[in-house]
Amino acid sequence: MDDLEYRAWWQLHLRASRGEPLSSQEMAEYEAGLSRFHGDEHIRVNTQEIAALDTQIAEAKTRNAELIRQRRLLEKRVADLQAVRLARQPDDALRK
Repeated sequence: MDDLEYRAWWQLHLRASRGEPLSSQEMAEYEAGLSRFHGDEHIRVNTQEIAALDTQIAEAKTRNAELIRQRRLLEKRVADLQAVRLARQPDDALRK
């Protein structure tokens, strides 16, 4: 709905909300504008919601990649520590 259409519809809306009678032609225009207005709003909301969800997905992917990187570093650290422990085990057995 462009600005000119919206202004004309808004005048009908004000009259209808005050309970003023509308002609059958005006009522048809009002209802068509109302349907179109709500339809446009629904599309905008869905588009905005999709964009917000896409942003959240991208952020989650970034966090996930960072967590995977951290997990790999921790796994490597554990493996390194286990290797050191295994390498020292014969020495530890001799000390007992």
